[in-house]
Parts: sequence; C-alpha cells; structure tokens
Amino acid sequence: MSAPSSQVIRATPARDPLAFMRIPWVDRIVGIAAIVPFAWLAYSSLKRFGLDVPRIVLSISLLVFMSTMVIRRSPQRVTANPWFWILMVVESYWGVVAFALLNRGRPIAPDWISTSVGILGALLSCGRA
Repeated sequence: MSAPSSQVIRATPARDPLAFMRIPWVDRIVGIAAIVPFAWLAYSSLKRFGLDVPRIVLSISLLVFMSTMVIRRSPQRVTANPWFWILMVVESYWGVVAFALLNRGRPIAPDWISTSVGILGALLSCGRA
C-alpha cells in the first residue's frame, strides 16, 4: 500500500453577502432610516397627549437609543442567522410599539397621585435588578 499523497486543498473564501453592511456610510444610512419611525411616533404622541412622566421617560430612553444608532461604530461582522435579525427587530422596535399603544385612559386617581406612586416605585426598585 502506498502512502497517501499529501494534497493541499485550498478553500476559496466564500463571498459574504452581507459585506456591504460593514461599510461605514451604509451603516449610517441604515441607522438613520431605522430611527425615523421612532422620531415620528415620539413626536406625534407627545404632540397629541402632551408631557407626562411615562412619555418623558420613554422619550429619554428612545433618544438614547436613537443617538447610539447614529454615532455607533460600523460592525466588524454581520450575522446571516435570521433568528438574530428577528430578535434585533423585536428588541429594537419595542419603543415604537409602546408609543403606538400608549393611550390616555380614564384616570382612577389624580395625575399627581399616580405620578408620585410611579416615581416612588421606581426609586424603591433602583438597584434591585
């Protein structure tokens, strides 16, 4: 029996179909396009209902999220796994859904009481995550 010949198999690198997502200007355009629903819905909700504590807190949260979408670094790798993309969309767009579903209801207590209870509950739960 002869010894197996040593063959060098060179794999050609597979072309990454999502490589264009790593280009910095493409990433910025995608980030800006992604924040348009947030900005529009936040503006329309605040214009329609005015300022109250839940909307102010949600607006601050969305402003932080939107600013990171614009000033972030370009990704080094982009996954092609559809489950990660679905998770990202659901996790990112919860604010749009929250603003869309946030309506004024019939109050069961004056606004100052419900706001005080909400702030007190937030203060008591700080650090207990």
